[in-house]
Amino acid sequence: MSTEFDKFPNVHLYGFASQKKMGELYNLCDIAITRGGTTALAEQKLYDIRQLIIPIPRTHDQYDNALRYVHHYKDIMLDQRDISFQVKLTKALLKLRNFKKKESKKDKQAVISKAKEIIIKSILGL
Repeated sequence: MSTEFDKFPNVHLYGFASQKKMGELYNLCDIAITRGGTTALAEQKLYDIRQLIIPIPRTHDQYDNALRYVHHYKDIMLDQRDISFQVKLTKALLKLRNFKKKESKKDKQAVISKAKEIIIKSILGL
């Protein structure tokens, strides 16, 4: 697949990355091509990353997640089953080629701690 992205000099492909490495990459990243998993989308948005979301086909939850991010954050969703998928992906990347996220002063640890607190309270019924 990497040869499909060779024409984009600022696109880097990675295989597995540790949690620490993911935080480092998220800090560097302006745009992500991602699936529609809840955690991945939330983590990327925590780092203010613009998302090209490609939900796994036949999974309603990833599609629903992607729609939420399209509506709330103006991210982009693509359907990999679309016959013109590669053309649309290329157009989306070209449209975003100059996108740079704004520097954020957001306290990411505080945001994560607050989310954990909400989850714990929800589980315990508090």
